[in-house]
Amino acid sequence: MRTSSMNSILLGIAMADMVFPIIAIKKKIRIWIVGDGECIPPESLLEQNINWLLYTLRDDFRRCSTWLGLMLAAVRTVAVRNSMNHSFNYISQPIFGWKINLSVLLLSSFLSIFYYLRFEILENGTFWTMPMK
Repeated sequence: MRTSSMNSILLGIAMADMVFPIIAIKKKIRIWIVGDGECIPPESLLEQNINWLLYTLRDDFRRCSTWLGLMLAAVRTVAVRNSMNHSFNYISQPIFGWKINLSVLLLSSFLSIFYYLRFEILENGTFWTMPMK
């Protein structure tokens, strides 16, 4: 297999797409463990905060996948147009693809910080059920 920056970017897209469904998996596991009947206890404050963090990660990696796809198209276009120009050889190196992956992840994570901080989850008392007679 040839190594190029495009393969590195494709690996970044694959990793971002694998992290994307993590909140859905976590919710299904909770349903399997606790159940989905009428009388299930609400999620704790810690679990709500973990869910909110997972939603933020989902938003982050969804955005990363999209931008990495656009970067892949841009790198391919520049590499094909300048294939005979030796000053553009660095674009075809795998390290260039990993640098693009890292820069897109950092920029997307910076934007996701605002998504995470837009709400504050507060505890509203404890869960109480009526005692059985």
